[in-house]
Amino acid sequence: MRPPMGNPTVTIRPFQRLYIDLLGPYPRSRSGNISFLIVLDHLTKFHWLCQLKSFTSKNIIRYLESNVFHIYGVPEIVVSDNGTQFRANDFNKFLTSYGVKHIYTALYSPQSNASKRVNHSLIAGIRAYLGKDHRCWDETISAISCSLRNSFHESISSSPYHDVLGMDMITHASSYPLLRNLTLLDEPFSLSKDDRMQLCRRDLRQRIRESYERNRRQYDLRSRPQTFQVGQEVYRRNFAQSSAEKNFSAKLSPMFIKARVRKKCGNNYYILENLQGKLDGIYHAKDIRP
Repeated sequence: MRPPMGNPTVTIRPFQRLYIDLLGPYPRSRSGNISFLIVLDHLTKFHWLCQLKSFTSKNIIRYLESNVFHIYGVPEIVVSDNGTQFRANDFNKFLTSYGVKHIYTALYSPQSNASKRVNHSLIAGIRAYLGKDHRCWDETISAISCSLRNSFHESISSSPYHDVLGMDMITHASSYPLLRNLTLLDEPFSLSKDDRMQLCRRDLRQRIRESYERNRRQYDLRSRPQTFQVGQEVYRRNFAQSSAEKNFSAKLSPMFIKARVRKKCGNNYYILENLQGKLDGIYHAKDIRP
């Protein structure tokens, strides 16, 4: 039985908390790309994409610094999975140099990384445009990304673009004459820009809270509280992969392995160690049994 949904993550301003993830590898495109990096703002759901020719922390650092930190500002927190690029010393040194706190999600718990939801939409968009030649997977990413930034997002009841800039995106220049004729090109508000944005942020946080409560009520229908104590011996789910080289079949291995709770971190996250005291990793409570 899965545990109830954890407490909501609260952010006050855009770009305060970023989620990052890597997608791929895919067939090497004609441009030489094999994957892309996605960066998602927790508050506004605004995202950035960077196509990559190789899975290296150096490429990720270069993009984050030049295209995110230096333009939109430095976040307080960056959340990632446990990929080797995100655990690399140079990547964590880069975040530390900016004073950014790096949080890792639990092993095999993609729901902990908010960017995964955007990933599904991106892949669905690529699949819709892709023909028989899979080397063309990166040719429509920019258009798909533009559409997602300008689309209605259920949890914020608006579009990410609007909640970042306080106005709707114009995707074709033919819109300008129409907006001018309707006297909508100049925003007809008596409030100052700062006041309008402050009201927009306040309403945005309220819409996110309401969306969270709706999802929590639905999620918790099939959940029950579950907590573990430091030092407690538990059973964690076995995520071992089959290996023909090692003559090992995951289907024949035990579903759960005995472990010990080293530390609780977050709503439903636990750092586990094996019975010899060696670190096992961070696991979500849904993958732990008493």
